[in-house]
Amino acid sequence: KEAERLVYSSTGSVRPSSKPADTYNEDTERRPSNMHGLTKIMAEDVIFLYGKKLAIFRYSYVYGKG
Repeated sequence: KEAERLVYSSTGSVRPSSKPADTYNEDTERRPSNMHGLTKIMAEDVIFLYGKKLAIFRYSYVYGKG
């Protein structure tokens, strides 16, 4: 059976680095600050082609103990 929903982990690097992070919303222009951000934008675009219910989380500075 084909998946009906998708959750994709992206990165804050798809947004312009010149704006404070708290000013971003869903309509903020995607303008990558590095190659990592560019490849994440490309992956997001492929996901949008499928037209499924999806959520994209754009994390920044994810780290943990260790």
